[in-house]
Amino acid sequence: MKITAIILASGFSKRFGGNKLLALYKGKPLMMHIVDKVVKQNFYEVIIVSQYDEVLSLVSHAKSSKGIIKAVKNNNPQKGISESIKLGVKVSQPCDAYMFFVGDAPFIREETIEDMMRMYERIEVKETAILYPFYEEKRGNPVIFAQVYKEELMGLSGDKGGKQIIARHSEYAIGYEVGHPKELFDIDTQLDFKEVL
Repeated sequence: MKITAIILASGFSKRFGGNKLLALYKGKPLMMHIVDKVVKQNFYEVIIVSQYDEVLSLVSHAKSSKGIIKAVKNNNPQKGISESIKLGVKVSQPCDAYMFFVGDAPFIREETIEDMMRMYERIEVKETAILYPFYEEKRGNPVIFAQVYKEELMGLSGDKGGKQIIARHSEYAIGYEVGHPKELFDIDTQLDFKEVL
C-alpha cells in the first residue's frame, strides 16, 4: 500500500506573532518534531510544502525511509491552506492515499501515525475511505484521504482544507480515537506555546 505523507507548513502565524514553525521546543524548531516522526514511518513518499525558505532549508537534508523529502515552495500562501494541499498533491507520485499533517501540531505520537496507517490498510473499502483522528468531540490531524479524492483535493479553495471533502463524503469518513487530547493540539498563539512549554 502506497501512502504519501504531505506536511503543510505555509501558515502566516498571525496570532502567534512570529513564525511559530521555527519556535524552539525541546531544543529544535517546532515543525521538525512532526517531520522527525513522519520520516520514521514507511511512507511511499514524504512531501513538505512551505512558503518559508528557512523551513524548506531545514528539511533539505532530512531523509525518509524511501529517500530525500520533497520540499515544495508555496508562492501563493495568501490563498489559504488549500494552496499547500494542491501543491503537495500535484508533485506527488501516483499512490493509493495521501496523509496530511500540519506543522503546528507536533504532538501526535509516532505510534498513532503507524497505527492509523495500519488501520487504513485494513479498511475493506479503503478505495473510498477517509480516516481522521479524534478525541471526544474534537477532530484533528493527520487525515488520510484515498486517492479517489485527488480531483476534489485539487479543486479546493480558500482556508478550509479537507474539512469540506469530509463533510461531502461523511458516509466514508472513519474516526480513529487517539489516547490523549494533546495529540491533536495545534499551536496558534504564544499562550498555546507557553502551555506546552
